Amino acid sequence: MRMGELAALKMKAVVIGPIHRTAPDMINETKLTEIDSIYGDMEQFDSLLQVARRKGIKVILDLTPNYLGKQEWFGINFNGTDGDQDLLREKEAFHFWLQKGVDGLQLGGIEQVLNSTPSRFLEWQNLTRNYSADAKERILIGATGVTELQEIIRQQNISDADLLSSGYLHRVLKAPAPLSPQSVWDSVNAYINGIGKSWPCWAMGGSTHMASLDANLAGLVPVMLYTLPGTPFIYYGDEIGLQPTTPDQDPWMMWNSSENAGFTTKRSDMGKPSLNETVEGQKVDGSSRLSLFKKLGLLKVKERSLQYGEAYSVLVAGSVVAYVRSWDQSDRFLVLLNFGEEPTTASMAEVADMPAKATVELSSLGTRPNAEISLHDIKLASGEGLVLKFPFVA
Repeated sequence: MRMGELAALKMKAVVIGPIHRTAPDMINETKLTEIDSIYGDMEQFDSLLQVARRKGIKVILDLTPNYLGKQEWFGINFNGTDGDQDLLREKEAFHFWLQKGVDGLQLGGIEQVLNSTPSRFLEWQNLTRNYSADAKERILIGATGVTELQEIIRQQNISDADLLSSGYLHRVLKAPAPLSPQSVWDSVNAYINGIGKSWPCWAMGGSTHMASLDANLAGLVPVMLYTLPGTPFIYYGDEIGLQPTTPDQDPWMMWNSSENAGFTTKRSDMGKPSLNETVEGQKVDGSSRLSLFKKLGLLKVKERSLQYGEAYSVLVAGSVVAYVRSWDQSDRFLVLLNFGEEPTTASMAEVADMPAKATVELSSLGTRPNAEISLHDIKLASGEGLVLKFPFVA
């Protein structure tokens, strides 16, 4: 198990699965309370829960039923009279896994459920919350394949999911080049305002790696995910820049430079990866992508403005978006994102209530010293995400 690596990233939770027994599009072969032997057994799962608990990491289990099939919910209407959907016995499975000690459950393809019988999802939400206690809150995460904003807002409102994960941000960032910073910020604002009091969730969507985006955004996107209001979701390997190999097969995690990257002892033709592509190699490189994620994770968990604060834009000009995160009397954070493919300069000289200087907290380039810089002449490299800190002044 690699829980130590997750703890080093300051991860608060990990979504595992789906791992239950199933056969593609065969509901009678789907056993939500049994683990497919290809993933291990119940004893190993119990051990994983114990290790995660010691590391302070919550375990969320993905129970998406037909995860190997054409669509996640077998295409059966919950209002149907044939009763086939009852073969899933999903409520029994909820009880089973929550009693076992998982901290929550995730369900993919929830648009299929919400378009069929929204009340079913609300029943699952109530069931999950009934297991919550003061010392142990349980959550239900919905994952939707929809990327259209108004439909995402509708699903959030009718599902009352604790978190709703989607590929909305991925769609925004995959817009035809040149990417418009104004359009990106407008899209971010529209989502935050649209879901009202619900908690924002930022993800690439499903099993999509960040590496699928334009290479110029490689460092900027994680800075954006971790500094916007809400919870960032990252897919395994994003923290080392893992590259997708084939469209229908997820790449193996690159743990080290041994045979098969330390992912498996089984024979394969993968060979040995380059050290700088692996967790092992990037751990000792202060300017690596892994180091960037560790810095972002630490910043997110220790700074109240980044956890709870509002976000408001102070500059959207040229290729740059700049926004401030603030909370009560805590330190403020100025985040600058250069979406352009050329270096540029930004100035806060005309922005009200902005200090003349701020301290560099981190840069996606990993090469900036943590020094004080002038806010009247901020130089940004191509695709750079820069986080600056300045104190609250009464």
